[in-house]
Amino acid sequence: MTTTNEQQEQELQQEQELQQELEELRRDEEFMLAYMKKETISRALGFGRNNGAMWIRTTKIMVDGKSRWQPEYQSREEVFRSVDMRELVAAVYWLMLGRGPSKKAAMAEIAPPAFWLEFLRIAREAKWQGQKVHLALVRTTSAAVPTRIRLASWLYLLDRSPRALSRAGLNAESFELEQVNFSARQVKRWRDLTVMGVEAMFEKRCYQASFAADLSPLKKADWFSFALVKHCLEVVCMWLETFSEAELGMTYREVLIYAVGHYRGVDAAILVNKLEELRPGLCAGFCDRHGNNLLWYTATCWQPRKKRSKGLTTAQLYQLYLQNKMSPQSSAKSGLKPAPWMEVAKNYSHLAKEREGSRNLLKLLCALGVSPQKPNALGFSFRDLDDYACLVGRRWQIMRIHTRLPGFDDGRVWKQSGCLSA
Repeated sequence: MTTTNEQQEQELQQEQELQQELEELRRDEEFMLAYMKKETISRALGFGRNNGAMWIRTTKIMVDGKSRWQPEYQSREEVFRSVDMRELVAAVYWLMLGRGPSKKAAMAEIAPPAFWLEFLRIAREAKWQGQKVHLALVRTTSAAVPTRIRLASWLYLLDRSPRALSRAGLNAESFELEQVNFSARQVKRWRDLTVMGVEAMFEKRCYQASFAADLSPLKKADWFSFALVKHCLEVVCMWLETFSEAELGMTYREVLIYAVGHYRGVDAAILVNKLEELRPGLCAGFCDRHGNNLLWYTATCWQPRKKRSKGLTTAQLYQLYLQNKMSPQSSAKSGLKPAPWMEVAKNYSHLAKEREGSRNLLKLLCALGVSPQKPNALGFSFRDLDDYACLVGRRWQIMRIHTRLPGFDDGRVWKQSGCLSA
């Protein structure tokens, strides 16, 4: 009981200190002018746009039964006096994350007062320079800064300023997903795949596909890599059971990384389960050099993005074309001709199921002992990534799971009874 009362008193004190800090910040005209002049912030806070010494906002009124827009003018003093400083600081934080502040979470929803006191201190020391603020948040060991806030700053720098992360010793090259790729030379050999064999793969005629591969001068690795990329799940699973890793040209670990990163829905769970059967403990034992377990590789923010054709080599253009990532116009300009089986593949493009969610895959990985609570080398856990995705309102885009599903602390949903304490 005493502990609870002390905690409440501490929170009340922090709230009072925060209010004093915000009022002091209100008196900083340089800060107020710098951010209230930004239209994204000014409009989000309901003050319209800045026009020199005045702010102009328009409201719709009815005149003689007709609607028209009426301008309303406010001076600098009126704006600075009436602005809600909590909303302003929250808007500045969202802007630092590269996200428009409109309709974003308010200060109280982002973090408790203790964080905002720390944030104001860090921001003042960094002179409100976004990159320095984010670096300080990632580096801080203060208990007042939630892990998801540190993760948000790290993700921002990873996307916008990877060199700053490297200079700070926070290595940006943390994931192996892009390393599990197929060389341009191997992709080029896909052109020599027979139409009969490719069609058999898409039609799930596994033995006919194996027969076509045996008759082909190409190696089994070329056929297997094509089947894996084109989501021919039945053939992939059959050949995993039949042939060795050397014959397939990929280790089970590499196939696992590719499957977790590129497959969706039930297909992803089936392929991962097959690999676990072939090598028990493969999923739970996975850990890259930065301490990230397999769950991290399911998030779409690590997956290779579509690259522009400008500046790419001929081999890269060729690879993009074969992966159906080039438009007809760009492929015509590059002078590349489609492979003989390309027309057949177009009829089966729906098999990739890229729009499916990752719930089944995540449940399987958790059931296999992969812990969402286990921190990596930077102290971030997969649960923290989910918290961040919920904070920015992009859980489906990042995690590929619906917002209505509970968090990863709920073992009844995610089958984590054996790994919650890990």
